[in-house]
Amino acid sequence: MFAREKPRVRLPARSDSRNTEAETRADAEGALPGKISDPAKRALIDRTPQNLPLPLGGLRSFRQKRRPHAARKWWRRYSPGILTWIGLLAAVAGAYLSWTQQAVSVYITPEGSSIHIGNSVLTRQTDSLFVGDAAMVIVPIPAHGLTGTTTLATASTYSHNHNVAGWCNMTPSTGTTPSSETCRFWIGTPITSEPTFKSTDTFDTKTGHWTRRYTDGLTVEIAVPSGKGGIVPVPFPVGR
Repeated sequence: MFAREKPRVRLPARSDSRNTEAETRADAEGALPGKISDPAKRALIDRTPQNLPLPLGGLRSFRQKRRPHAARKWWRRYSPGILTWIGLLAAVAGAYLSWTQQAVSVYITPEGSSIHIGNSVLTRQTDSLFVGDAAMVIVPIPAHGLTGTTTLATASTYSHNHNVAGWCNMTPSTGTTPSSETCRFWIGTPITSEPTFKSTDTFDTKTGHWTRRYTDGLTVEIAVPSGKGGIVPVPFPVGR
């Protein structure tokens, strides 16, 4: 009989325990270059980022030129003339409205018992005081070297949520010189302050109208109806 051969036992290869322990510790601490402790990351390819120079053309933005719309081209060409004509038409319309605007009537009755200012009537209370929707005082003063008298008039009323006061000095006509007056008006301010407006009025006997010109350029007509009465100072801001 043959003797049975004993089975061989495969033993693990010996290695330097010191080197193995050092590599294990360095691998865990990430000290070995090129070693990655996480198995999932070992399959990834480590690519080093690269800076690639890109030509930016001096950082200048490029804008593509577009052809303007036909309507815009037309407006650029004809807009100056159109705006000029619009301005001229507006000026003509304003002049027409001023010309056709009905003048306010202001006069004193022949007997001197009342003064009419548009639809308002001031009734005489004393020789110089007239009261109604407003209060008005008329004081005749002899005019030196002139025919007739110079008339001073003051008035006070309340209009458009403001106290309104006025003062006029009327000079009678002398031959070829028509009657005229200068007036001052305070609207919402005390009469001790600078007037809000001033005016110069000239009476035309042919038309029977006062032509009043305010210092801000506004011009209004004040009518004195023929046969109803006579002229009287107008210390009211008519047309304002």
